[in-house]
Amino acid sequence: MIDEAFKKLARFQVKKPLWVMVIVLLITIILVSGLSSLKMESDMSKMMPKDLECMKTMNIVTDEFGGTNSYTIVVEINPMNAYSDDVRDIRDPRVIEYADLISKQIEKEKGITGVSGVVDVLKAQNNGVLPRSKRTINDLLDKSVQSKSYISPDYDLMKINAKTSLTTGQTEDIAVLLKNIEDILIETKTPPGIKTGVTGALVVSAEQKNGMGPDMAITSGIALAGILICLCVTFVSVRYGLTTLLPVVFGVIWAFGFAGHLGLAINTAMVGAASIMLGLGVDFGIQTTNRFRQEIKKHDIDEAIENTMVGTGRPILTTGVAASIGFSAMLLGDMPMMHGLGMLMSYGVLSCVAATFLLLPAVFVLEERWVRRFGN
Repeated sequence: MIDEAFKKLARFQVKKPLWVMVIVLLITIILVSGLSSLKMESDMSKMMPKDLECMKTMNIVTDEFGGTNSYTIVVEINPMNAYSDDVRDIRDPRVIEYADLISKQIEKEKGITGVSGVVDVLKAQNNGVLPRSKRTINDLLDKSVQSKSYISPDYDLMKINAKTSLTTGQTEDIAVLLKNIEDILIETKTPPGIKTGVTGALVVSAEQKNGMGPDMAITSGIALAGILICLCVTFVSVRYGLTTLLPVVFGVIWAFGFAGHLGLAINTAMVGAASIMLGLGVDFGIQTTNRFRQEIKKHDIDEAIENTMVGTGRPILTTGVAASIGFSAMLLGDMPMMHGLGMLMSYGVLSCVAATFLLLPAVFVLEERWVRRFGN
């Protein structure tokens, strides 16, 4: 029954190869539209099991007090000249006044629920007034245990915490707030010998999210180039190397387009999925191409395609379904981030199988007819 189905498919591809190409093109157009809906997910709370005790506690805190994320403004001494008037101690009154100034400005920003730092410690110990002398500042900080959470032991670094109600899912608001904080740091005159920067969970999450797309493109590109070189060397033919790679490329595009239509978000565990699909999916094309090259030496194009489909169809289908089932086992785990990878890889492998069955024989037919008509 299965062999008969492959025979019918082969005969249709031999008679109507252009129609097959049109069908493949239509499928691609439909699925490619889903690529624009793909989202990058860097919110760790959505990648972890919700029934974990730590996640439950975090959700309770978030419900009661709002988002628990924050920005950390780092103020660090960076003297440029040994004989200059640059700051050499983070407790310098100029640095304290600077920290007070930027803290007040950051606190006014939308989304900021509170700013805390060594300035608050000093004011609390000095009747609400910011001390101006270095000796007073040093004495007050030496007496405070809390100050150690804001100033490094060697007095070369200070941090200011800016708590926000935003969460990692509010991508646009996070980007706007981060830009505003960075603008404050740029526009506010810093004491000589001081440099500042912004870090924290939200900043790291944003950078992670921005980096996933480029990383996926780079790794996929390298994998694609490496596989192509391997195929060309193996078949001693650029033509067969490119032809063999064609269905797996379409399969990967179909898989990610389908993921976009399903609303599946790409997380850190799925960044290398395209490279894995390329590595697994190309095996289907290798089997088909190798069998076709053997058959075309002994038979005409019609019989060669039919023998190729019947001879490789069942093994490829079995391998693809088995691999898909194997990846589907990830759905039984507790980690949501692995669920997404399992789903993507499952229909990714099946997409590569479908593209191999649909596209490759039709391409072989068109190529052979072209070669026989116009020569090599």
